[in-house]
Amino acid sequence: MAGASIEPTPEHRLRYDEAIRAIDHQLGSVDAAQTRVGLLIAAVTISAAELGGRAADRSGDPYPAAHYIGWAALIACIVALAFAIWPRNLKGSFKVELLDDKPADHLMQDITADLARRRAANNVTISRIWHAIEVGVVALITNLAAWASIVIWR
Repeated sequence: MAGASIEPTPEHRLRYDEAIRAIDHQLGSVDAAQTRVGLLIAAVTISAAELGGRAADRSGDPYPAAHYIGWAALIACIVALAFAIWPRNLKGSFKVELLDDKPADHLMQDITADLARRRAANNVTISRIWHAIEVGVVALITNLAAWASIVIWR
């Protein structure tokens, strides 16, 4: 293409760099979420093995509702954490060979717009992951409280 700009303008370059940084930040957020989920899974395992085992071994049932709440909270916690750690199809890259042959400024604009769309789609998924972690934490605390009440007051 004759007369096409070889280098993008500084403004387009800045927008592009910011779009790339935002996608990288999102991927880092997912890594942090998955690390927290791993720790929560360890906590659920320990609570189920220790408190759950002790609560199930106690004779008598002065608080039958606590037993059901404990099991329901355990199931809710496991489901929420499984949802949070399940692999996602986050959008972070694309095939450069599929892009049209355009001047650098126009190409940079197209890439930046595409990255902005990818970021918006990723935000929805990442928000759901963090919400599932919140649900998992609340369910874990509820589970611990229910089973601890059985162990303490029996």
